[in-house]
Amino acid sequence: MTPLRRVPRLAALVLTFAGQLVRANFEVTRTVVTPGTVDAAVLALELETGNPWLITTLANLISLTPGTLTLDVAEDRSSMYVHVLATRPLEDRRDDLRKMQRLLLEAVG
Repeated sequence: MTPLRRVPRLAALVLTFAGQLVRANFEVTRTVVTPGTVDAAVLALELETGNPWLITTLANLISLTPGTLTLDVAEDRSSMYVHVLATRPLEDRRDDLRKMQRLLLEAVG
């Protein structure tokens, strides 16, 4: 793919990440200031690439988002384990992670 064709995809990645970053900040803030317990979970994210650079980039994007932390990548690079604060339904969180992965692969993969 030519570099010029990657520009809109890279812009979509940056805008989506920025949107998720803002939303996650509000969700974590609301969780912290609201009395009660904080639910958390570890999600397994199936990886669509075995490229170490792309996996590392995805792991960093995930860990930069408040309320998420990349814990580990399977030895065979088939999945990634992510700790998430359960501020929303877990399937919504998993969908966000899948979307980020898809956008990253489209932009630079």
